[in-house]
Amino acid sequence: MSQYSPVNAERRSFVDLDRHFHEFTKEELADEELLAAYNEEHSWHPSLSWDELLKRKRIIVLASAGSGKTEEMEQRKKKLESERKHAFYVRLEELGQDGFVDLLKPNERQQFHEWQSAPSTPAWFFLDSVDELKLTQRTLESAFRHLTQALHKDLHRSHIIVSSRPTDWRPASDETKFREWLPLPAVLEENQASADEVFLAALSRRGLNDHESRKTSSEAQDQRVTTVLLLPFAERQIKNFARQWNVTNPDQFFQEITKNNAWSFARRPLDLIELISLN
Repeated sequence: MSQYSPVNAERRSFVDLDRHFHEFTKEELADEELLAAYNEEHSWHPSLSWDELLKRKRIIVLASAGSGKTEEMEQRKKKLESERKHAFYVRLEELGQDGFVDLLKPNERQQFHEWQSAPSTPAWFFLDSVDELKLTQRTLESAFRHLTQALHKDLHRSHIIVSSRPTDWRPASDETKFREWLPLPAVLEENQASADEVFLAALSRRGLNDHESRKTSSEAQDQRVTTVLLLPFAERQIKNFARQWNVTNPDQFFQEITKNNAWSFARRPLDLIELISLN
């Protein structure tokens, strides 16, 4: 690329770029070649934001190398904490060797025990990343077992997010281990009908049918592992990222990307940083 503007390639602070996710269908998950060979130019359609995604109980986040998944997870954990919620981040390769509580810093350990003492409060657990774990001699079972031992009776109110590169995730076998060691709750407390709802539903057959339909829908959602793809940067995100990294003329930078057909090198943070650093 030609020289487009003076650049000081120093990041000041994390800026939330509102990353979105494509939620995989059963058919897509069954196509392992699709997961292993997807590319940034594929027309994935965003379906979920972070806020929407974190309402789910069991989540698999697939993201390619350099996509920024680790920082996204770490920053999402910090955001939840800023909202006075309980959230924890650990690396799976470490969790495969040590107990979950042993990996926490003293203040995090205190927060974990405080959460355990608040039986109606949810918590979010970010487990990063399956591909790093598989480079070691440790297994998914050992990592999941250590977390299960720590959560025990609190699994039903735990939101668990596991990350992996698409090439290292096996939807059939790995998800089976996920379900076995960190089972989904059967019925959530908040989805149960109040006494008044049951009474009113009993007065109307249609009302009862509607209530049962809503309950079935909620329970079905609660029982599903959600597998998503962290989507590459859109145009607006590339511009915002460039501003964050002190590109003095983001619009001209954007034009240079188009002129040089460099979109495939601009849609992931790691590659975009390299482009920004070019003079």
